[in-house]
Amino acid sequence: GHNSNSNNNNNNKNGSSLDSPSNLPNNALHMMRQTQASKLLLNLDKYKNAVNDENGGVVDVDKPTPINLAEERVDLVDCKKELSFNQRDMEKQIERDRELMQQLSAVIRPASRRNFELEKNLMVLDKQIQLLIQNMISLQELNDLAGGVFTIDAPAAGQRKSPLLGKKKLYEQLFHILQKEPKYFASLAKHVRAREVSDYVKTVVFDMYGDQYDSREERLLLTLFQMVLQQSFDEAQDIGSQLRANNAITQMLSAYARRGQGLGILRDILEKPIREMVNQTSLNLEINPVEVYKQIINSYEAKMNKGWDSVRNPTSDEAAENKYVKRLIPPRVKQLEYIAEHFVQRIIETVDSVPFGIRWICRQLAEMAQQRFPDADRYQIGGLVGGYIYLRFFNPVVVTPESVHFVDKKLTKTMRRNLILVAKILQNLSNGVEFRDKY
Repeated sequence: GHNSNSNNNNNNKNGSSLDSPSNLPNNALHMMRQTQASKLLLNLDKYKNAVNDENGGVVDVDKPTPINLAEERVDLVDCKKELSFNQRDMEKQIERDRELMQQLSAVIRPASRRNFELEKNLMVLDKQIQLLIQNMISLQELNDLAGGVFTIDAPAAGQRKSPLLGKKKLYEQLFHILQKEPKYFASLAKHVRAREVSDYVKTVVFDMYGDQYDSREERLLLTLFQMVLQQSFDEAQDIGSQLRANNAITQMLSAYARRGQGLGILRDILEKPIREMVNQTSLNLEINPVEVYKQIINSYEAKMNKGWDSVRNPTSDEAAENKYVKRLIPPRVKQLEYIAEHFVQRIIETVDSVPFGIRWICRQLAEMAQQRFPDADRYQIGGLVGGYIYLRFFNPVVVTPESVHFVDKKLTKTMRRNLILVAKILQNLSNGVEFRDKY
């Protein structure tokens, strides 16, 4: 505000700028109140602690230093220009936009039809490939189905016919039933032998229900997961053993978590912090006293060009008491804590971005665990859910980021060890268990 009446009078005479609302004419004040939605921002915070004096000026009570977010002086002419527009020009612009939309629509429509036709053709080819069933359907049957596009020699005398000859319709019905009724695959899950797990998972997750953008297939696959998880809980003796074995169920859940959409979310969450870690080539987070001691020996001998003149193979306690080890470990622990906290915060802040299917599985785990183990507390149930989503979703990417192209260089032994240490901390946190050792 201003304490001088003469300044206010001069501003009123000029008529080009006004310092306070009390000096504005009524019609100007009315116009300014109606323009709050315009791009022009008015900062009136400076008048919060001000009162009017007898002559209409503004007297500052406690004279605070204003923090101005916009210009304090408002030119009414500029304000009027800001609010005015040419209606005819606006209508012309709307008409041009409408014509552009019509042109784009004319381009999109045939492309959309073509895309639909290609999708239908792709579905036909997909069914034909499924009917082959590892070459058990004869080439003659495939040729008949494809409209005779292949040149086929006459079968040799005595050649054994395919056992599926003439049974295409039956196998089509079989595939249809298997996909529509996930209970059959769910029943097979616990009978799959170790050497068959990989083929079973591929068949279920990527062949039978491989279209992750098809809501029907996604719903059927989640229903299958619900069935196999319920079977697993019904047979479980304690909550701590759930989802720990490397069987068909856990591998299906892992494969599902790493499909296209899930991998994109993982990239958004973890690629940046992982790249930041591996780009720091001098970063060393090793905190095991014995390993730190060995690194000290190697560094000493490389720099001094002579052998280490002390104990070379100490015990863990002996290494921990070494003065150099005691000097190196504390700052590494703090750095490790900071990095792990950074990972945790990125995961927590982006939890809503995690694909619906994975969050749905987490809910099923929590509800089934509560029903099967009513005496389990929230930490045990949380450990089960956290163990699944971290171990099956986040952990593989943290430990081996090059497998999903999050890093574009070969990791050194130290870089790998850094990632493993961070992964261990995150895994213990997600499981809700205490750290069993210091390293």
